[in-house]
Order: sequence, then structure tokens, then C-alpha cells
Amino acid sequence: MADESGVPRLLHISDTHLWPEDEPLPLVIVVPLTGHDPGPWAAIWALVEREKPDAILWTGDVATAQEAGAYAIANAQLAPVKGAPGSVRAHTTGIPVFCVPGNHDHYSVVGRAAVYMRDGSTYRRSLNDAAPSVHHLSIKGKDFFLFRLDSSSGINVGDSLQLATGRIHRKDLAVIDMWRAVARSGGELAGERVTPESLQRSCNVLLMHHDLGSKEAFHQMDSESATRLLKLMAATPIHLLACGHIHVPDERVYELFGPGRLGKRQRGALAKAGLLRAESVRISRAGTSSQAGAASHTVHIVEVGADLRIRRLRYDGEKFA
Repeated sequence: MADESGVPRLLHISDTHLWPEDEPLPLVIVVPLTGHDPGPWAAIWALVEREKPDAILWTGDVATAQEAGAYAIANAQLAPVKGAPGSVRAHTTGIPVFCVPGNHDHYSVVGRAAVYMRDGSTYRRSLNDAAPSVHHLSIKGKDFFLFRLDSSSGINVGDSLQLATGRIHRKDLAVIDMWRAVARSGGELAGERVTPESLQRSCNVLLMHHDLGSKEAFHQMDSESATRLLKLMAATPIHLLACGHIHVPDERVYELFGPGRLGKRQRGALAKAGLLRAESVRISRAGTSSQAGAASHTVHIVEVGADLRIRRLRYDGEKFA
């Protein structure tokens, strides 16, 4: 049902793994990949029509691998936004869609093999610009800043052996540092003048594919990327991390400091610099939305009132409810 509360609402989907039915599925090393299931895929867009969210967050693995036909399936539901940067799309209803690539959106198919490639050229050419960007939305009187990152931008061909790790390219790490500098002293984000105080009042959302909380070797972010991201979350502050990747839904509060995260010394340095504005971040990790054979298909509706409320919707074989 459409929202009648006046509270801004974001629909979070992830890991759709689209693939044309007439194309053979590629292999990663010797592991056969699986393509999308048309049932939950159609149910996502029926949910959009029913719920009419204010924006859609799509956090990667749009396709099983880089293939133009896979992105054509995505684009059947999307349209370019006139006058907007290449990183913004829109649903055919006009609802803005903010999308980032996942590790699968960096797989290039060579013969039958899927090989990790840094450039993600087919994704960029077919869907949107994957470069880091910030977008401002005003929804029902609330300011939102959406930070987009490609958490696989620093991978290389050798990472194919690790399957799914995350690494942010050094040029993108420099952008993260620039965002943190604006959080410290104020400046411009998405064409808007901001101050440290105004950023605390707005809702700041980071979209990327990988979840910082994973401890599995195949899914971890590298330590340099994770450290820079945690510092950004503490300083801005980032109120919500929208991610995917692991195919298991989660909506926990993630502490920024502690074992395997930022330490006491880093916390003290942030506090001394006036950059300690958050000790935790709320995570929305959507489960797989459309991959065949998945144990569950899950999307989230994030309601932004006095607090963040995340509603988990599961696919029941016909619809998300």
C-alpha cells in the first residue's frame, strides 16, 4: 500500500543477478554461476507500484556478469533522468533509482569464464556511471545525502581467485577523504552548501555492495578501504549503510569501534579533530532479490522518521509481503 504517514521511505533491493535466458551462464574458476529468477524480479516492480517509495536504492550485483543483455533486462524498468548525472536513473513511474555495481558487475566473460576486470565498462555503458558521487534529495521536508561508492573499484584480475572480496581504488579513497573534509569544515555536496551541523540533521546514506561486517575471507573488504570508510561514517555521520553481497538479510546496528574495526587510538584521534559524530551506523543488507536457488528473496523498506525503521519483506512465491 502507498505511504500515508508522511514519512520518507526508501526501497532497498540488491543482488538481482540478471541474466538473459538464451545466454549460457559463465563460470568463476570452476563454479557455475546462476542467473536470475523472473518471479521475484517481477514482484519487485509490482511492489514499487504498490508501495510507491520515494527513492530506490539498488546495491549491486545487478547482473550475474557484464553482459549487455543482462542490463537490458534492468533497463526495461528504468529510464534516464533528464538533466541528472549519469549515476541517476528512474523507474518508469518517475521514482529515482540510485544504483552501484557489485563484484559481479565487474566480471567480464571470456569464453565461459568470468574474470574480474577493474573497468566495469559494460556496466557503465549499459546502466550508469559507477564513479563515486553524492546526491541530494529533499523528501517530505527531510534532507537526504546519498553517497555512492563502487566497493570493487580497486580489484584486479588476480582477485578472481578470491571470488568476492572488496577493495576501493586509491582514487576513490581520495574522494572518501574529500567527503570527510567537507564533514569536518563544511563545503559543497551535490551542489548544496552544508555545515557539520546540517549534515547531522540530514539523513546520510552510503550505498555500496560490500558489507563491512563480514568476517569471511571471500567477502571481506581490505583493511585500508574499511578503515577509510569507518572514519567517514564516524565523521559525516553516515546514518545508514545500504549494502548486499552476502545474500542474507540484516538490519542491525553496527558499532564503528572495537575488535577488527577502529581502535581506541583512532577513536581518540577522531575526537581530537572534532570528527567523532557517530559511534555506530544502521545497516540495511538486503537479501538476494532475484538469484535462482537462493534460500530467501528479501527487500527492505527504510522509513526515515525520528528513527530509522527497516521493514523486511520476503517473497512468498507471488509477491513481497
